[in-house]
Amino acid sequence: MKLAIYAPYDYSKVGGVERYVLSFIQACPSDIEVTLISDKGSDDISCPVLATDQVHTQSFDLCISHAIFGGQELPKSQKYIHIFHGTILGNLFVRPWLWLHPKFWTWLWMEYQSTKNKDGIIAVSDWARSEIRQMGFKGPVTMIHSGGGFEKDRFEGDKQLSPSFIFCGRFTDKVKRFQMILDGLRLARKTNPEIKLYVLGGDVSIQDEGLVSLGALPWNKVREVYKKYSFQINASFYEGCSLSMAEGQFLGNTVNLSTPVGGNLNQLQDTKSGYFFQNSQELAKLMVDLSTDQDKYQQMQNEIDQSKLVPSWEQVVSDTLNFYHSLI
Repeated sequence: MKLAIYAPYDYSKVGGVERYVLSFIQACPSDIEVTLISDKGSDDISCPVLATDQVHTQSFDLCISHAIFGGQELPKSQKYIHIFHGTILGNLFVRPWLWLHPKFWTWLWMEYQSTKNKDGIIAVSDWARSEIRQMGFKGPVTMIHSGGGFEKDRFEGDKQLSPSFIFCGRFTDKVKRFQMILDGLRLARKTNPEIKLYVLGGDVSIQDEGLVSLGALPWNKVREVYKKYSFQINASFYEGCSLSMAEGQFLGNTVNLSTPVGGNLNQLQDTKSGYFFQNSQELAKLMVDLSTDQDKYQQMQNEIDQSKLVPSWEQVVSDTLNFYHSLI
């Protein structure tokens, strides 16, 4: 089988979608001949790379495109599947002022074009699946969550409670609402000064009382980071399917505290594998209450371990190929 992955991103700077693509490629069975279509590769890519202006030179059995590539030319393929990692339309629902952005209408048009001439679409959350229908797509849509890691890396064993919280991502991105997390940290430390927040990612360091900036780390070190900390915080306005939350659960059994939006609703079982919050006051109370409750923490560890809400990358590839076969 010949598989083309159309994802023309800059793989020298690995974000959520880039890591999804690289992990997906690595998890593909050996009998699948994978080609990544991109103009900016890296040493981390374990398959041939085809430039976007060369797509007409090859043909494939399946072409998988990502995000909002718009109306660019795709290679000749028997079947076409598109993956939405969240949508501009979904962002608009939670941030109505987004339409004032000078690029909003361009983004929305590109997103709409991304659904054209597709045999099927994969959504990474229930919210994303609903948004795809609202965009008018009438064909087959399935939901496949983002993977949290490879089977060999799934977390096993006991993890001890500590008042340690981690935020993963670009804290300068307004969608992430890092200021809400920072306000929650400051309030929580008034009651329990042992609480610390570790920030993973970002191009610049950030300083505050009780905050430790880890910076951007290579993937082999990121895998170890999740094993060290007890809780992970996500305060986003909107999430398609948070890769960092998936990785935290899969690689480190981290308990999630997040806003009830998008894919967070699929990745977190409220009061079982984590908690939802709406503002910094609610977050601060959760941070204080959970940071010393060993019994509750152990219960949640057991729930995360048993529920396996987050699939492996091997499972994501298998589910994607099953969806492809259903379209034939």
